[in-house]
Amino acid sequence: MSESPSATARGFKRSSQESKDAEVAGRMGDKPLTRPSRKKAKIDFWSDEDEEEKWAEKAQTRLRTRAREMAGGDVQVAAAAGLHESAESRRDKKVKDEFAEGDSVKGLAVDGSEESAESPEERNIDDEEMEEDAYKKLVIDEREESDESPDEKEDKDEFESDEGKDEKVAEKPMSARSQSKKTAKVSVDDEEERAQQAAAEDKKKRQRKDAIRGCTSLWRGEESYANVEKPWPSARGRTNFCWFDLSEGWSEDTTPKAVPVDHVDWHFNYYENEWAALPFSEQQKHRSLGTSSRPRDELIAEAMLSFSNGVRDLEELETGIRTYWRDFRAVTLRKMVKDQSEEEIAELLETISKIAGLAVRAKHLVTKSLPALVSGSSVESVTMSQEQASCLLAYAFFCTVLPRPNFNHFSFHLWHTQRAPIYVEKMKFILHYFRTVVDEMPRGTLTFSRQAYREQVNEASFCAWTEPLSELYATPEGLIEEMEGCLQVDFANEYIGGGVTNTGAVQEEIRFMCCPEMFVSMLLCDHMDYRDAILIQGAQQYSAYEGYASSLRHVPMELRRDEPRDQFGRARSYLVAIDAHCYQNKASQYKSRFITRELIKAYAGFMPTEGQDNVRPIATGNWGCGVFNGDKELKSLIQLIAASKAGRPMIYVTFQDERFADQLDEVAEVLKAFKVKTGQLFNLLVQFVEERQPKQGVFDFVRASVQAGL
Repeated sequence: MSESPSATARGFKRSSQESKDAEVAGRMGDKPLTRPSRKKAKIDFWSDEDEEEKWAEKAQTRLRTRAREMAGGDVQVAAAAGLHESAESRRDKKVKDEFAEGDSVKGLAVDGSEESAESPEERNIDDEEMEEDAYKKLVIDEREESDESPDEKEDKDEFESDEGKDEKVAEKPMSARSQSKKTAKVSVDDEEERAQQAAAEDKKKRQRKDAIRGCTSLWRGEESYANVEKPWPSARGRTNFCWFDLSEGWSEDTTPKAVPVDHVDWHFNYYENEWAALPFSEQQKHRSLGTSSRPRDELIAEAMLSFSNGVRDLEELETGIRTYWRDFRAVTLRKMVKDQSEEEIAELLETISKIAGLAVRAKHLVTKSLPALVSGSSVESVTMSQEQASCLLAYAFFCTVLPRPNFNHFSFHLWHTQRAPIYVEKMKFILHYFRTVVDEMPRGTLTFSRQAYREQVNEASFCAWTEPLSELYATPEGLIEEMEGCLQVDFANEYIGGGVTNTGAVQEEIRFMCCPEMFVSMLLCDHMDYRDAILIQGAQQYSAYEGYASSLRHVPMELRRDEPRDQFGRARSYLVAIDAHCYQNKASQYKSRFITRELIKAYAGFMPTEGQDNVRPIATGNWGCGVFNGDKELKSLIQLIAASKAGRPMIYVTFQDERFADQLDEVAEVLKAFKVKTGQLFNLLVQFVEERQPKQGVFDFVRASVQAGL
């Protein structure tokens, strides 16, 4: 299972009104969702609407609400706000009407004067007038109170105090009316104070949002060669391998074509440390795990061809797959069709048939061996078309790729065969992806790369770093994946993808399910050591979600087909996977060797590719602070050091935790004011375990140490 962020990350919910709004924009674009979602849409965070009027309106709304309560509520409370005259007149009229019942006629008042019955419209007008009067009265009271000078207020208090001394002995208990006046005044003061606090909080939120907008503006604009993230695919050589024809560049009008056009490597030579384990690779095809003893690749090809011509029922699916994997059972698919109509079942079977059609296209899409991205390999990146990725995912859906040592298993066999409820939701994610691509295949590309920080460093080396600390933007709003244009951090497992093909459903797994093209990294990359990081560019989002972990629910959305792409056809999506250390003993994370380990790992992910002139901001959060037991104060500062060394600004998403966002802002301001360098901050973190005061946290220790002089 991959690392889970803090529990506060689990509250990704929309308001009840937003939940009902089926037209809310998709989280990766402005396309409407196909059904309501409580999941925040990406477009919400980057909305350009002017919030000033909204904040002012909120304060006025609170006052008007209070006035409405006073106008329509108890007469004594209304009297305290200066509304008792109109309210009392209504009450007196009502009393007179009750006494005169039976003596008066409809349309005639008690005193004999002619009066028409009050219509609902007139009553509404009267109510609105009372609310308006109450609102004006509240505003006037507040202004009069604020206009008093301190001296005037003091004199007034003294006068009232002296005047009350003479009557204190004979003073009677406070009347209900006086008590109501006092209570109403306090309530109005509290309401106004809350309104002011809310306005201040809203203003702070807008300032944070504007700062992030300014930080990312360059990267959210039109792409150019100057800010296209490396590595760049190459038409020649294996260092930056390209699996399609790049000789004439990429065009949005055509789907990339595989190169060479025809098979040239029929055996797909498979060496343990150099090539991806395709189902028809030499070592895979001779491993028989099915009911037939024939070569496995032949059985797979026959099954895919048969399925592509139509699947009558799930029994036929099971029979075909069991020829090459005898333990297959369509448990999850049977649960899904249990309560479905015949039409829905037919639609599902048709989708399965189309997925098989993608696999059959392998002879046109997979025309040569695919290098693996393993530690120490000369291959640094692999670029493929989204169509080629869909073909590989089709083979994973039909459980054709066997396990490989040191790799996460690129297969959905557990989704098919196990009974856990989470597999039903996971199956919905992948089926929605396939329905989307078979309807209209995306024409873009993907790049998977691996980088490592190989310099021999130690504690003294880090203390010698002299880079100034980067700008830090903490925000309790939004999600990491909503920070468009940024290099977004995946809180990864050392085996990329974590428990996504098992029961895992936290940060990394959810990201993979929403963006299924990321699954291909599991086929390409073996486990990471403490110096490695894996990067994925161009993976688009096909689904949204609500809930978290066991409460995860799939929310379909339309693919943003007009998403901006760079010159190589990659959508503007940049993910870096770095795995934190899992601490059984929380106290051990403060030891210098573990701080050093986490800093090396973070910098391996954040460091710019060689020759990269411009670097985009980092979007991260509570990395390693969930089930991995990390201290978010410590981890946030480690990431700040790594981002600063890489020359990247850092956006830190606190997942609705406003208090931690404020604390992070405060400590960042102190570090900036005292011009603390990266090496100095690292040294403070190492000193923490030995020099801290009892119950003193990392932020308090760093702040006190800096202010006392490093």
